[in-house]
Order: sequence, then structure tokens, then C-alpha cells
Amino acid sequence: MVFGLVGRHSLFNPPAGSHVDVVLLNSRGEAIEGSAVDYLPRELPSGRRIGFSYSRYFVSLASKPPPGSSIKVVLHGAPKSACHFASRP
Repeated sequence: MVFGLVGRHSLFNPPAGSHVDVVLLNSRGEAIEGSAVDYLPRELPSGRRIGFSYSRYFVSLASKPPPGSSIKVVLHGAPKSACHFASRP
């Protein structure tokens, strides 16, 4: 399971359809597995309100990471339909 928080550093929300790419890399830095996941809530809180000012994401990996592997997490400011890590029917 990979999970984390998404926040913002400006007053603007990321573009519509933005998502988080979670990529499992082997010891040579090559992608073994990847997932495009939504963060919730979809509109990132401003941080100015009282309470939790982040959105959350989580994904279960299909396989156990091999020794020497790493996980790369990136906020992708494009729709999942344009992401090659998104599931395709």
C-alpha cells in the first residue's frame, strides 16, 4: 500500500483531471508498475480554513517491490485519459 497527502503551494487548484502517478521503479530506475490515482477531496483545500488542509491518495501495488526498488510519486496535471499509467479497458 502506498499512501500520502497532496497539498498546494499557491492559491490555485491544479487543472481539472489532475491525479497522482505512483510508479514502482527497479534498482536501475526503470518503471516496473505504475498507477494513476485520484486524490480526495478532488478540490485541494486552501490551507486557510481550520482543519485538514490536504487531500489524500492511496493505491495497492500489484506486486511486492523487489530489493533495491523505489517508489516515485508525482502530481500529474493532466487528465488520467492522457496518462499511460491509467487503467485502460
